[in-house]
Amino acid sequence: MSYLSFSLKYRPRRFDDVVGQDHVAKTLKNALSQNRLAHAYLFTGPRGTGKTSTARILAAALNCAEGPTPEPCGVCDMCRSIALGNAMDVVEIDAASNTGVENIRDLRERVKFAPAEGRYKVYVLDEAHMLSQGAVNALLKTLEEPPPHVVFLLLTTESHKIIPTILSRCQHFEFRAITLADIAASLRRIAEQEQIQVDDSALMAIAQAAEGAMRDAQSIFDQVVAYADGPITIELVNEVLGVTDHALLSSITDQIISGDIVGCFASIDQAVSEGKDLVRLVEHLTIYLRDLLRLQVVGNSARGLGTVAKPTEAMVEQAKSLGASRLMHAIRTLAELQSDLKHSSQHALLVELTLAQLAAPPKPKQAEQAVPSTPVAGQTARRELAPAQPAAQPTAPAAPSRPEPSRPEPMQQEPSSTPAPPPAQPVVASEAQLDLPTLLKHWPMMYDELRRMGHTPIGAILRDATPIAMSGDIFTIGFTARFHLNRIEGEYKKVVEQAAERLFARALRVNCKLFADADELRAAAQTAHTESQSSATQPDDEPDSLPAPQGPAQQGTETVPQPSDVTNDPVADEPGALTDVREPLTADQVVEQTLSLFDGSAEMTEAENQEQN
Repeated sequence: MSYLSFSLKYRPRRFDDVVGQDHVAKTLKNALSQNRLAHAYLFTGPRGTGKTSTARILAAALNCAEGPTPEPCGVCDMCRSIALGNAMDVVEIDAASNTGVENIRDLRERVKFAPAEGRYKVYVLDEAHMLSQGAVNALLKTLEEPPPHVVFLLLTTESHKIIPTILSRCQHFEFRAITLADIAASLRRIAEQEQIQVDDSALMAIAQAAEGAMRDAQSIFDQVVAYADGPITIELVNEVLGVTDHALLSSITDQIISGDIVGCFASIDQAVSEGKDLVRLVEHLTIYLRDLLRLQVVGNSARGLGTVAKPTEAMVEQAKSLGASRLMHAIRTLAELQSDLKHSSQHALLVELTLAQLAAPPKPKQAEQAVPSTPVAGQTARRELAPAQPAAQPTAPAAPSRPEPSRPEPMQQEPSSTPAPPPAQPVVASEAQLDLPTLLKHWPMMYDELRRMGHTPIGAILRDATPIAMSGDIFTIGFTARFHLNRIEGEYKKVVEQAAERLFARALRVNCKLFADADELRAAAQTAHTESQSSATQPDDEPDSLPAPQGPAQQGTETVPQPSDVTNDPVADEPGALTDVREPLTADQVVEQTLSLFDGSAEMTEAENQEQN
């Protein structure tokens, strides 16, 4: 006799031999023993899960010499002819190639004839979802009321394509994908009968490659046995199937944990040089990280693992090192990468970028609060002029203003009930005088303070404004856009006042004034600045009234800032000409300023547009 492949040699002959479909086998066995047979059955499920084998077993149980019986004998003429596929009363029809109405009409004529050998005529329609609409309509009446000696078995892998009128005329059995453990156990029984030495890890790798299909697993096992010259190991299986070996997956995971981006690139180079498919590598790495997530969440249990038969100590340590949140982020990132790889030819580039991203240290949620930013030129003066202990008093959070119903404001950040972040050291002591030159000098720091408070769009608005007056605790800001003026005078007023209080260590109030254009605003600011300097009474040769910083940790003495140091800026040096204190805008600031005009939206309401014009 010629050689039979494992998928044919070990095809199920009884209901108990069908792996992983106990819910189907039990129902059909009880129906046979209780004589409660239906006239039509619909078997749906993935490929290789036992649909055709179950259909043949049911046909043998109906026509067995000892039947109808839940356990066909397998030795009578009917059982043997059905197993070989040449029984006259069991007709298997490929619906994919017999889709026409004429084929179904011919079937309707043949069902009228009595069985030639057995008790029942069994019609098995494989790939039933391929029937045309006309063929389905022609079959409906016969399927609903067939002759008593006829049983229909409809098989399909795509149950969603079966129309409801067919579903309502059949008993529906859903075949499930077979678990890895069941596939590995079935392959172990075959190995024992064939006297083949094989490792458990190799069987698990074959089961993983089969993707829940027993027929695929048996075919792969048959191929590996033909390739091997001795005992079958996991390395041999990986070599045959091109599967990423467990050691490489573990190595890449260690490199992600340690932040070794260079090592990640070296691993990708190794995989490419060995001819491995990077798409499969990403798929296997995703499953490996999923196993680590299960170990982290469920515990050291082998149930549900997809890459190994049981977890190793290294996997347990990796799961603890990564943590659940980082594992979930990595799995989502790799899942997106699998989708991107389908539409790109630059597989190595995309995989390297993704692994570099996963290996990079995670960023803190509040980077600005957790890590001090690099000092800029404008902040140096703040540290020099600030006392060691700020005199700023905590202020209550501003009440949220009621938004206008006519315009959405997705970029608006209303003051919340939670305390504001701790303020930076004030640039002017609470007892020192605050005049217009000092306000102008430190005005760019208002942008940083607002950004620190979480109100970057407000800072972007103030970049187009200039302080023009300072009287007591009230300072006036000049605007050239009515839209900006209305925003500052409205819902943003208390935020600006709070930022000014945090920066200058005193309670301040803000007024706004509208100018026709930038030239008029500049002229007004220059005039106010000149008047403010001419009215200054403090001599240039006297020390500044600001106290020198004092602190318990301070060693030695620190030089008290002199007036020449404090006022060494263009405004103080040239009282007759007011220079623009605003710093050049960066690209990000331009974007922020642009977004602030529309509050983060792409459109302005008609009222706002008219108001700004």
